[in-house]
Amino acid sequence: MMNCSHLTKTFLFSIICVLFACSQQQPEDQVLSSVGQVKSDPIAVKTTAAIQGNFPLRIITNGTLRATKKVEIKLQSSGFITHLPIQTGQIITQGSLMAQLDDRALQLQLQQAHLTLEEAEVKKADLLIANGGIAYRDSSVSADKLQLINTASGYNKALHAISQAQYELSKTTILAPFSGVVAAIKLQENQQANAGETICMLLATDSFEATFTLLEQDALAVKIGQSVKIQPTAMPSTTLKASISSINPIINEQGLVTLYARVLPPFPKQLFEGMNLQVIIEQEIANQLIVPRTAVVLRSGKAVVFSHAAAEQVAKWNYVTIAHENDTHVAIAEGLPKYATVIYEGNLNLDHDAAVRVEKE
Repeated sequence: MMNCSHLTKTFLFSIICVLFACSQQQPEDQVLSSVGQVKSDPIAVKTTAAIQGNFPLRIITNGTLRATKKVEIKLQSSGFITHLPIQTGQIITQGSLMAQLDDRALQLQLQQAHLTLEEAEVKKADLLIANGGIAYRDSSVSADKLQLINTASGYNKALHAISQAQYELSKTTILAPFSGVVAAIKLQENQQANAGETICMLLATDSFEATFTLLEQDALAVKIGQSVKIQPTAMPSTTLKASISSINPIINEQGLVTLYARVLPPFPKQLFEGMNLQVIIEQEIANQLIVPRTAVVLRSGKAVVFSHAAAEQVAKWNYVTIAHENDTHVAIAEGLPKYATVIYEGNLNLDHDAAVRVEKE
């Protein structure tokens, strides 16, 4: 029994020694892995100093072209169209004939009105003599008597009839109210038409305006009279100068503000109403903290800029608010110290206090 017990104790002691020895041994690659976790190699980055200065803001947006002077040419009276000497796309000058209605009946009315006036003048002459005056001489009687004579003779009524006939006759001739290009003709020659029907559109060729929208933040930086550039989408090599003419003080449901820019002459002949445009706004915003656009990364949907702590050779995490941005740089409103050294390359996978190594350009 003693020998059996002694053997059992010896066996258990041997097992414990083996386990303890195994626990003290690790593979070489596991040891190296543990060391690497304690201290990793610095990440190579590139840095630059944040600059305090004027920020070159360049906003590019889409817009449409419209003629600032345009009108629907409508018939002022009903009638038969005897002449329609216009074509779509035709350029006409102010006062040019655009449509002519049959005016024969109105010409007869005007002639009749003149005949009635002649009869009234004869009656008026008789009444002048009857009231102590001289025929066909208004000054031969007093003003009060003359007024009664003009009414009693039908003279005033005849003059009114002539004016009315002339006015109705004038409505049969449609003239161009200004110089422009004819568009969207809706009526035809030898057609019966009613008063108020649209003949066509007339668009001025010397007055154009670009209409476009901007985000609220961008619109606040734009001023009336500010210069902009206009590039028709169909003519990418053509750049027109324009000036902000008005800003609609209403923000729509999409958070956009509508702006208008008057296009400055000279104008190419190919400009059309409704033409698609690219609007380019360039200006400088004073006293801004400027960093490269690549210095800004997103973390959980928030803008972050990593600054470089030279003494510790580590990256520091900074939540920032962006005031403005263009193609290459951004202006920081808050969250970054002035003249900080920022990391603009190698920052995509950085963490706060990550060891970094600055590479020279």
